[in-house]
Amino acid sequence: MSNNGEIKMNYDNKYVSHLFEVIDQMSYKDITVIEKTKNTYIHESGGDKSDVIILVKGIVISSLLGTSGNRLNLCYSKIPGIIMLKKATHSTGEYLCDIKIDSEKALFYKLDGIKFWNLVSNDEILREYVLEYMFSRINREREVLVKSIDNTKYERLYAFLYECTKLFGVKNSDDGSILIDHNITHKTIGDFCGIRNRSSVTRIMGELIKENIIKQDYRKIIVMDLDFLKIRSDILNESAGL
Repeated sequence: MSNNGEIKMNYDNKYVSHLFEVIDQMSYKDITVIEKTKNTYIHESGGDKSDVIILVKGIVISSLLGTSGNRLNLCYSKIPGIIMLKKATHSTGEYLCDIKIDSEKALFYKLDGIKFWNLVSNDEILREYVLEYMFSRINREREVLVKSIDNTKYERLYAFLYECTKLFGVKNSDDGSILIDHNITHKTIGDFCGIRNRSSVTRIMGELIKENIIKQDYRKIIVMDLDFLKIRSDILNESAGL
């Protein structure tokens, strides 16, 4: 993609590194560069159903949308790679997926799906990556749906905060606390935990603050008792068979 101005980045994952090497060899007309700002969306229902969306830079949230309009967040993504993959024969069934931008800006490549799948069929490493992505996506959807059905909102919120410490956590060497270094709203927490009433999130977070398990510094969360969250996250995963 050198004729469009290359974006040179280093990727540790061999699959992701190979993906961007393949993209660099694709024709400019088969790639659209998309830049989005915070709180905007990329919708699965929009555009060509065979489009492939690649995250280049930024933080995004992948969500499932039910036919009734309810939203269930699946995961954060901040590592470059595939975030939306659709085949021309894809059936969305009961759910659609969308991508919400959760950093100030995010950069994407939209690839021509037909050309991409032709590349996949002739590239073993790319094929392995696509299979890995698809299995990971299916497992993540199953995990989120099982947790949302079989556990209380308290358990789901504890587990979510623990996952955030692994994704965004910065440890304070003085007191051992963990700063979740990303602005996370109560609505976002609710959408990740299947809690529709935002006041319920506020109440649970207030209880955690009162018990000195977390603190809040403006929009950022500081975890004071990581063991409390980890133990309850482990129990939740065990009960869900994960």
